[in-house]
Amino acid sequence: MKLKILFVSAEVHPFAKTGGLADVSGALPPALYKLGHDIRVIMPKYSCTSKAGKRMQALKVDLELPGFSQKGTLFQSELTDSVPVYLIEHDGYYNREHIYGEPGSDYPDSLERFAYFCRVILEAAKKLDFKPDIIHCNDWHTGLIPVYLKTDPWFSQTKTLFSIHNLGYQGNFPYSQLVTTGLDESLFREEGIEFYGQISFLKGGLIFADILTTVSPAYSKEIQTPELGFGMEGILQKRSNQLHGILNGVDYTVWNPETDPLIPTNYGPQSLSQKKQCREDLVKMFSLRLNKRTPILCMITRLSEQKGIDLILQARDALDEEDVALLILGTGETRYESFFLQWSQDRPDRIATALRFDEPPGTSYSCRQRQAPHAFQL
Repeated sequence: MKLKILFVSAEVHPFAKTGGLADVSGALPPALYKLGHDIRVIMPKYSCTSKAGKRMQALKVDLELPGFSQKGTLFQSELTDSVPVYLIEHDGYYNREHIYGEPGSDYPDSLERFAYFCRVILEAAKKLDFKPDIIHCNDWHTGLIPVYLKTDPWFSQTKTLFSIHNLGYQGNFPYSQLVTTGLDESLFREEGIEFYGQISFLKGGLIFADILTTVSPAYSKEIQTPELGFGMEGILQKRSNQLHGILNGVDYTVWNPETDPLIPTNYGPQSLSQKKQCREDLVKMFSLRLNKRTPILCMITRLSEQKGIDLILQARDALDEEDVALLILGTGETRYESFFLQWSQDRPDRIATALRFDEPPGTSYSCRQRQAPHAFQL
């Protein structure tokens, strides 16, 4: 059965990326197209999207919403020849250096930026006369879309799928900003978008979407527990019959050491000995002083509590006593960045920290990330 799918995400590789959400958003739509579906992607037009190396065409489509002073416009690009990407241009909200906020904080108008995004994509679909069978929403930035859909008869036959990539980021805002969303006061309740006295975009998606998915079968069970549910475990338990864990895949056209152009030497199952050159390159890059048999542990991650960073902090003394090296690549909470930078300075022979994303131009584009003092330049 051929479906019409509108895939909505705050970031899509290669247009804008801060993490794994963009990778999924860039790879899944072309895969769904290959299965025979009519799929379109829509996202904000950030300042960085013009550097993605993709042709962009301005469409004669104005997007004006009540309650928002400035109207937006629509641009069209593509992921592949057969998968169009629509970009919402609104300079007041999206023409900024960063996607979500300045280093260490979110933009103060985050609710307004993404409430507008959730509402305007429905207007865009109408202007494009694209009535989807399914709107696939991703993470909190799109959480109000299933809520808005319930009151729009144009989408009466449209179902919503809400994917949880990271339950820890919830889009929670003060009740005083409810008027900005344009939603009725009656929705601010326990069975609606109220979450401990705040508005929650994520809860809107969890409550109102028809189907919920997340990134693996194991994670779908973990987020139903108090330890990893971030306060949403009760909702997820109630919706367990509609919650499906689907394991994230790997795009082997990109993540393949046999063909990867960005590593010193390609290798595979039949040529593992050539992997030694990649190790030697890392040792040289970070000026490490190791013997040839010292294991090198590498971790690429967002530096946040939910990623288990505290476990590494607790293991520091034990790791210092072992014949092992540790390389950390990523950005995140200041306390973790400071810890790893200090550890690198204390043990420059064994510990190295790069506080940045590292995807060379031409392979993808990330909106500018903060480069912390004393971080390695990869």
